[in-house]
Amino acid sequence: MILRKRCSKDEPPTLPNGDSNPLYCPTTPRCAHHWHYHFQINGPRYRASTETADKHTARDIEATEPDEDLARPRGHSPAAGHYVPEVSPRRT
Repeated sequence: MILRKRCSKDEPPTLPNGDSNPLYCPTTPRCAHHWHYHFQINGPRYRASTETADKHTARDIEATEPDEDLARPRGHSPAAGHYVPEVSPRRT
């Protein structure tokens, strides 16, 4: 499982159209942006936000997610939309 922030110092501060870039953050990883994680179980890949900027809390949340996913029937989507499954088409 991978835990990361989506913001980056390496992103340009402005977009080509002149708007500010929401992925630019000069203080990452010590900023207010949320930590995100992704993992893969039996084919499908899942990704979601931990909805916290605290890395220790994010690690705790990340550690419980695969266990909860294994308990769900395949194709089940939580009401809150917590998981975003990424299912790639199979190559033949």
